[in-house]
Amino acid sequence: MLWAGQTLSAIGDPIFPFAIAFWSIENNRGASGIGAVFAARALAVVATVVVGGVFADRLPRRQVMIAADVIRAIAILSIVIAPGNFSIWYLSTLVFVVGLGESLFRPAFRAIMPALLPPEDLQQGNSLTSATNKIANLAGPALAGLLVATVGVRQSLIVTAATFLCSVLTLLWVREPKRVRETTEQPSILREAKEGLVAVLERRWIALETVAAMLQLSLSVAPWIVLLPIVAAGRGDNQEAIYSTLLITMGVGSFVGALAGGRLKPRQPGLVASLALLPFSAVLVALALPTPFLILVALQFLAGVGVEIYTILWTTAVQNDVPDSLLGRVFAFDELGSRALLPLGMVLVGSLADQWGAAAILVVAATINGVTAVAPLVLPDVRAFSSRRRVGRHRAPEGAAARQPVS
Repeated sequence: MLWAGQTLSAIGDPIFPFAIAFWSIENNRGASGIGAVFAARALAVVATVVVGGVFADRLPRRQVMIAADVIRAIAILSIVIAPGNFSIWYLSTLVFVVGLGESLFRPAFRAIMPALLPPEDLQQGNSLTSATNKIANLAGPALAGLLVATVGVRQSLIVTAATFLCSVLTLLWVREPKRVRETTEQPSILREAKEGLVAVLERRWIALETVAAMLQLSLSVAPWIVLLPIVAAGRGDNQEAIYSTLLITMGVGSFVGALAGGRLKPRQPGLVASLALLPFSAVLVALALPTPFLILVALQFLAGVGVEIYTILWTTAVQNDVPDSLLGRVFAFDELGSRALLPLGMVLVGSLADQWGAAAILVVAATINGVTAVAPLVLPDVRAFSSRRRVGRHRAPEGAAARQPVS
């Protein structure tokens, strides 16, 4: 039932921005209007995800996820029932609320998995949910386009809200094991957020990989996002087909990687996961050079496989290594660290590419991705994706007991 709820939410996610973008176009809001709306959603996730992690550790996670879906459904329906000529600020505010719902949902979902699955099935569970997300990411835009074209923007938003409400119905069936706090004292949100940050810093492998992810997303993934359509445009008349083919190939590779990631049982998961990121560097170099299209497609596929293998091994390792009472906050800081500099990276890429050229930026991005993937491997904790020592009073017993709730 948890998987069903997550699947419905994953289907609703890509429909929403597609419909909002076409609402902005239909109402002559222009690129600035679309940018303001999307920025509001991204800002909400960055600004509130740590608070979402605190609530995921303070409250029953099932209830947090239900609240997140209800919040998103209400915000979307508020857009539907509003008069036709409402302001961009009204829309941005409601989109910010949708982003707030995402910030509540994501840490709670990732943290509840170890409480519902036996240890031997946890990695396969992460693989299943990841594969489902990839299918939703591939099918969602197509479904969104069909809905907007056939029934219109408002009706598409109603469908989006319905997916979140159906998710609520599935989550009502989930029976989360009861968690008992170690103390009856109710600390402040700031103090609990600090405890989550301390838990990250005490586990060097998590801290290093979070910093590496921040650099990779802002300095390697951002150039790929911004410059891929430019490279596609320079390859001939069918630039739309080339661009979409490259995106779809990466998505298919991610789906295959999600399936493969559930079967891998390496002795050093951190080593395997980090090396799996290197094909993405090859993609960036290939984009900088006059690489034959079929080779570029193959590299995009391999990069998608590698990134998804990393994600599954990383998620499972964090769930195994961090005590249940801190898991939501650790995942929240992971989310924050990964996304914090991505918007800035996108802005910088555009201006720097105009000065230095796309090829130079892509080669630098490939180098940064490779260095940040490999350099942390000098530490045994990173190669193992596990803490080799006890990390203060937060450290839980080794093995499955480290993440099982107190009942």
